[in-house]
Amino acid sequence: MEELRKDLRRLQSRVSELQNENSVLRATLGKESTSFCSRLMEFVKQLHLSDQFSDIKLKTPERLFPGHKFVLSARGGLWSFDSGGEFETVEITGFTQSVCEALIAWVYKGEINRSEDATFLCEFINLAKLHELTDLVLQCEFLLGMLLTRSTCTQIYEAAFTAKANCLLERSFSILSEAWSTISTEELDKLSPQVLCSILEKQSSFPLHDAIKLDRTDVAVLLLEANPVELRMLVNLLDQPGLSPLYLALQRDNFTLAEQLIRCGADPNLLIGPSVNKQPTGHFALLNNHFTAVRFLVDHGYEVDSCLKDSQATLLHLLVANGSNNAHESAQLDLARAILDKSISVSAPDGNGRTPLHIALLHNSKAMFDLLLEQPERFDLDAADRLGCPPLWFALVADFGDTSTPSSHAYGFADQMFSDDPPLSRSYAASLIRAGADVNFRFGSTLNGDDNHTIEAAGYSFPKDGDTLLMACARCGLESGALFLLQPQPNCSAAAVESTNVSGETVYHLAVESKLRTLSHCLATVHRADPNQFRIRTVTTNEPNFTKVSLNSLFLQLIATSCYELKPL
Repeated sequence: MEELRKDLRRLQSRVSELQNENSVLRATLGKESTSFCSRLMEFVKQLHLSDQFSDIKLKTPERLFPGHKFVLSARGGLWSFDSGGEFETVEITGFTQSVCEALIAWVYKGEINRSEDATFLCEFINLAKLHELTDLVLQCEFLLGMLLTRSTCTQIYEAAFTAKANCLLERSFSILSEAWSTISTEELDKLSPQVLCSILEKQSSFPLHDAIKLDRTDVAVLLLEANPVELRMLVNLLDQPGLSPLYLALQRDNFTLAEQLIRCGADPNLLIGPSVNKQPTGHFALLNNHFTAVRFLVDHGYEVDSCLKDSQATLLHLLVANGSNNAHESAQLDLARAILDKSISVSAPDGNGRTPLHIALLHNSKAMFDLLLEQPERFDLDAADRLGCPPLWFALVADFGDTSTPSSHAYGFADQMFSDDPPLSRSYAASLIRAGADVNFRFGSTLNGDDNHTIEAAGYSFPKDGDTLLMACARCGLESGALFLLQPQPNCSAAAVESTNVSGETVYHLAVESKLRTLSHCLATVHRADPNQFRIRTVTTNEPNFTKVSLNSLFLQLIATSCYELKPL
């Protein structure tokens, strides 16, 4: 009997517990009941925004509401009580007024009215997390999961990230990842740095590069700070197109970030670009007309005398090849000055043996040409390229040639070189002569074409072995150029008239043979050229022959072909 009584008491106790639990559940679910729990829950609901029994004030961004400390304590969570004023307050701020009021309503009523509004719920879950209301966070997480779509995935991901709702975070990232190619920059711009950093680290193989492309310096800085051990490797990593973070920052004129990347170990001389044709960063930037980027690199340790592997072109070669009178000329000149200040080998030849002076002449870069000649002592003014041509020869062709001069394309002159209207001012050759170029330069025997232009295909008379510049002008039909060389220049005598080449030819021979009447007359009358001087012409047979040809015979040919009338002196 005693045992039966004990079992009965235990069963009665369990029944009471179950009845209490039932009452609580019914009250929680809003079921009508006359139980104590139901009446208590109903009483608390009636206290919402009521002054009855109010012992604190609930402070929201715009209003104060009556509150009840015992209700907050019963709900649990984290509440900050302030007793410093006229009455004790609890601050519920940091979010919109409607969200703060909704939290107060949930504390008293346990209800979420706007359960299908994703924007509202994203704020609501973060306010719940701030006050450590676990039950409310779980409710919001469930409701937001029901609202996940392509259009809401970024917004919900940010809310889940901030609230540390991991299950919701994974679900929203899954949708975001699938739709990544359709996510717009505007959508990503709305995300906080931490959230976007989290997405890029999960989604991208090159998060730092992508952050820079999105113009999110804040995200790039977070990524740099998050990887202190592998920092140098990170800042020199190339993305799929072969571009570095430093170049991408400079491409967008983001010099603040570029400075930070340099401090973190970014190499300004890194080879970038497609794997089949990588180039130093500065050369790559210059070839893409990013002059401010090149200037930054030059000021931060770029090796200005480095050259491209295939063409051996330095920065200075590439810069002067841009030509004159373009929209970027001022920036180009400033950059050229910076390069000249740091360069050790300003006169270094490229793969075709051409110095920056050659290139400036070929591309009609007048402003660059004048800038280079401000320091003539740093240049070899008589350096010959692989064709054997010095800058002064190119200057003569540029000054005195025209569209009918076929040598222009063979030498590599820019297409627009002789299309100026009015014609170019005749100043290149004069400037070089004033700077110290040799007017009696002799051509060597290397006229065999360069990498880009073939002499044999030009169908034109080019300077021959041993020709002086004066002879070359006569041979190639540049009569005005020859007449220019015959005039004395400041600090320089006129070109020598009696010089001969390896065949014994003089300029007089060549002027008559080329039917240059004015030049022939000038040589005969002003310079008293010897009409009886012989030259040796080689005739190719089984055995070499040498034929002496006098100027008199050439004159007879000229008379016969052009009816040129020689007047007695």
